[in-house]
Amino acid sequence: MTAEFALALLARGHQVAIYAPRLGALAETVMANGVPVTDRIDTIGFTPDIIHGHHNTALAVAMVRFPASRVLFVCHDSAMAYDSPIIDARIGAYVGVDQACAARLLVEGAPAAHIHLVPNAVDLARFRCRTTFAAVPRTALAVTKSRAPWLAAVRTACADAGIPLTEVGPAVDHSVADLPDRMAASDIVFAWSRSAAEAAATGASVILCDEFGFGGLLTVADAQDYPDGTFGRRVLPNPVTPEAVAAAIAACDPHNAAQVAAIVARKLSLDDMIASYETLYETILATRMPDAPAGIAAFLERVLPRFDLPPDLHRTGAAIEARLIRLDAWLGGRARLERLMPVAISFTAASRSLGLLGEGWAAAEDWGCWTIAPVATLDLPVALIAEWHGQLKIRCHHYFPSAEPADTVRSVEVRSAGRLLARWDFHRRDYAKPDRPAPTLALPISLWQGINGAIRLSFHMLAPASPLAAGEGDDPRRLGLALTSIGSAAPSTSPN
Repeated sequence: MTAEFALALLARGHQVAIYAPRLGALAETVMANGVPVTDRIDTIGFTPDIIHGHHNTALAVAMVRFPASRVLFVCHDSAMAYDSPIIDARIGAYVGVDQACAARLLVEGAPAAHIHLVPNAVDLARFRCRTTFAAVPRTALAVTKSRAPWLAAVRTACADAGIPLTEVGPAVDHSVADLPDRMAASDIVFAWSRSAAEAAATGASVILCDEFGFGGLLTVADAQDYPDGTFGRRVLPNPVTPEAVAAAIAACDPHNAAQVAAIVARKLSLDDMIASYETLYETILATRMPDAPAGIAAFLERVLPRFDLPPDLHRTGAAIEARLIRLDAWLGGRARLERLMPVAISFTAASRSLGLLGEGWAAAEDWGCWTIAPVATLDLPVALIAEWHGQLKIRCHHYFPSAEPADTVRSVEVRSAGRLLARWDFHRRDYAKPDRPAPTLALPISLWQGINGAIRLSFHMLAPASPLAAGEGDDPRRLGLALTSIGSAAPSTSPN
């Protein structure tokens, strides 16, 4: 939605730039259409009138960088930590995309008078409604996010109904550029949240399901009630089972789909959403900037305890300035800089270092995380590299199907700035050994000396494999490297 929103603002005469701690492939497309995109907040050369913020971590960096700008915060999720609101006098409006998100804003301290409801929109120029509706569904599409444990039930129900199922999205490692066309060509779409609204706009029969539960067939009554959580978690109260999915498939009706599409087009147009935000911008700018000279210190204390920053930022101006430098590095996808450098950084589910991971990684688990793309990136702080004298020990292994011969070798190349740094060969015979050696990586001093922030390492999987394809379960992801931690391979030194 960020890309469509920014381009629409640009078309209406606004000066727009996008800041994100990590950039994906979409950034190039947006830039090609005239909106600058950056992962370095200090490269933005103008002071915005309004900071339109979503994830609180990225918003925190922007608020530090532009202390004179007014702010609007949008909550897109009623549970995720990154959607927890920053409570600060500079934020003139708090927006929930549905009633559940608006309720979260209120419960977490946003002033009731500043909370607004602005539903997510659908770009109707891209997600066009079909002209004919199949009397009986013959094709189905599943749109996944990062996790999709519900897919097994959907696959079973579709197979029993004789309906071919196509799967797309991060959970199945299948990102596509033609999603609007795929939705318009599918009689049924299994989705949730904004993807469900987009599919409904094309005239597909939408069955609401996600890792959070099952909402059944999206009906005319549901669409008329929006934005009271129709596409969100409040309507996913039941488990996803083959029987429940089969009942929803049997209830699909072309007349219902056509009416839902008309309601979505009427209530969720991108133009209407832009107009709502422009009204909020004008209201915020018309009010006086709050006078809170010590507010930035209190703001950092409130928002960033998860980053383990010292709690006494308000004590001296010098301390505040020093921590702001560290904050910018950490929230920019780099790392928190500490006086005592860690001997190793882990990538388990509870780790604070997950912000260093870029593209190509699955959600972290208790032991670490898998790569699920041909290339995965990681930003390593130069401060750590220097402390470790450029000598790294990477605790990792590679996925091997259990039926593969013991002499099978799967390899990973490590690169940075276009340079091949190492090639690691993993052997099947070592896969189950608890004492298997950890690969090491020597970073040439010319690669990182004199660099501020971090350097980006990229891991290139030469032979990833899917457990599903290997007959070892229902996980369709193409797994490569399993990363647990990165530490120093150099002799320990005294901390600064």
